[in-house]
Amino acid sequence: MRRAAALLIPALLWCWASAAQAQSPAGPIVTDGLDWSLPKSVGLSPDGALIGDPWDTPLPDYVRAVFLELDWRDVNPEAGVFDFSRIDDFLAEQAPRQIVFRINWYGACGAPQWALDELPAMDDGTLVFWTQAYARTLAPLAQALGARYGPNPRIAGIYLGFGDGQMSGPDCTSDADGWGEFWMTQDEIRLAERRFGFSPAALEQGTRRLTRLFARAFGPHSGKLAFTNIARYTSETASPYNAVVHRLADGIRAHGIGMRNGEIETWGRYIDPVFGARLTPAPGHTARLSTDEAFARTIGARYWGDENEFYGPEKYVLEYAGPYANQGYRFYVSTMRALQMRLNHNAVSVAATLALPESPWHPQALLAYQARVLGRTMENTPDAFTVLGERLVAADYLRPSLATPEVVDHGAVRIRGIERWLSEIGESTPAFRIDMPEDEQNWAQYLMPEDVDYEYAARRGARFLFDLSDDLVARRCLRACRVTLKLSYLGEAPARFFVRTATGQTQSLAITADNAIHTASFTLDTRFANSLEQGADFTVESETGALTLLMARVVFDTR
Repeated sequence: MRRAAALLIPALLWCWASAAQAQSPAGPIVTDGLDWSLPKSVGLSPDGALIGDPWDTPLPDYVRAVFLELDWRDVNPEAGVFDFSRIDDFLAEQAPRQIVFRINWYGACGAPQWALDELPAMDDGTLVFWTQAYARTLAPLAQALGARYGPNPRIAGIYLGFGDGQMSGPDCTSDADGWGEFWMTQDEIRLAERRFGFSPAALEQGTRRLTRLFARAFGPHSGKLAFTNIARYTSETASPYNAVVHRLADGIRAHGIGMRNGEIETWGRYIDPVFGARLTPAPGHTARLSTDEAFARTIGARYWGDENEFYGPEKYVLEYAGPYANQGYRFYVSTMRALQMRLNHNAVSVAATLALPESPWHPQALLAYQARVLGRTMENTPDAFTVLGERLVAADYLRPSLATPEVVDHGAVRIRGIERWLSEIGESTPAFRIDMPEDEQNWAQYLMPEDVDYEYAARRGARFLFDLSDDLVARRCLRACRVTLKLSYLGEAPARFFVRTATGQTQSLAITADNAIHTASFTLDTRFANSLEQGADFTVESETGALTLLMARVVFDTR
């Protein structure tokens, strides 16, 4: 049983000042809460988009795509007969936004009768998708979709979902029985093996057959296809079906197909080589989580997305992720995790997020920030960041290639940094504990070790060492450049600190013990040369007392 800690994020962390504090133009500027600002010259990302729901109106201009869901019977009512009027009408209604759509061709509820006459379905409604008959039945629709919508620039993505029960209910709109996320329970697997010839080999052959079918149908536009859930097939980590998924991932990418997973709100998910995850050993038997750059370059223009949608006061949200008061923090960590994964599309609950109470996490500003950085590469990113703390993931959830002795401590991996081109490499200790008790559903962080119901949202130290990616520096700041270093801290104790780079140190900033979150911005002309201790590019040093840092962000002057 996990301990039921009483601590939420205390209200006193949010001490709104009547106006932002400021130093002289030559010194650091301090603002309240996390600072998501970017230079005015940074527009919406050309390489990605936030995805909203059409009923969340009016959508902000920075939400550039909307989602549409249809049944197979809607678009293919008779064999060889196609009706794409709903898609075409939706495109017209939502102009100039792009659209992302999925067709429920995986379950009996949404299938046309003519297809049900030809295809068997399991007790949960899942159509038996691993057979040649299923691929043959679906092939004409795949080819028609590829010809009509592959070249259309306003089609951002098309979800490929198989398995996982069916949409159900009188009108096939309830997702209580499945959502086509390439998943089965152990009981469903046993039933499929017993009655429908299911096996790891059948899963692999059938899925490869379907991905080939759609890749050929979409040709040079196969990157718009997003395979739904290429993480694991069942909850049993050692299952041979999960091994199949690991093999399938390479083939799916080889066809140029992208992916759409879900539940990034559980930020311990997707730490897997399938997503290019890398765990780097760090001091104190901790690890830093980043994305392998060689892998990131393979993403290209493919749809590479997730969903970050469990927000709002609705009962089902609270039953899943705990109290409403935690949602600003959850949106912060899950959004930064999505960006660390180099996602270029993210489906969000726009209205629910915009309605969240103001907090030091500034979820509304973070939503707009995300729209400007999704999918960016080293060549055009406006910033680099690391989210500090210590977030624990059970090692037995991870593949052995990642859960090595160098990063596993008492059955857990303690992630001290969620990184996008910036690493904290020195000695520091975890700070700012966030309790996530069992009676609050552990805030949906179900991959924590069994005896853990908390994480740390910051690190404490008198001297922090930061290293920017050498490849990023070579592209963006080879000799010298102007940057703004944004350091988000918790005022736990009085301190005085400064930033040191290869070209010297900044003016010192004195902070007070107000127990509130602030961001200090240091703008400077400098160069990054790995010239400081342990090859660091810059350090943050306290002259008096320890400093508690939540996040560091390097923002490039893009004028």
